[in-house]
Amino acid sequence: MGIYNEEDPRGEFRRFLELAEGREGLLPSWWGRSKRDECVRVAGSGGWADIGNAVEKSDVQEHYGDSMMPMKLRILGEKVYGRGFM
Repeated sequence: MGIYNEEDPRGEFRRFLELAEGREGLLPSWWGRSKRDECVRVAGSGGWADIGNAVEKSDVQEHYGDSMMPMKLRILGEKVYGRGFM
């Protein structure tokens, strides 16, 4: 699935956002359709935020200046999907 199979990841990303939107209190109060559309647009626009590009753990740590950011993103994913990944 996704970029590792040379597939367009935007459909799966939209499903991820739908799940996140369904989790009570997970997204900020200002989140809405326009922000969702903007998020999808930015996710395919190239550069750091492009979901078509694979990143390494060290890339995430360097970009955010936070050695714990990969773990924070994993926890967010677990909240969105409602389960752990181990």
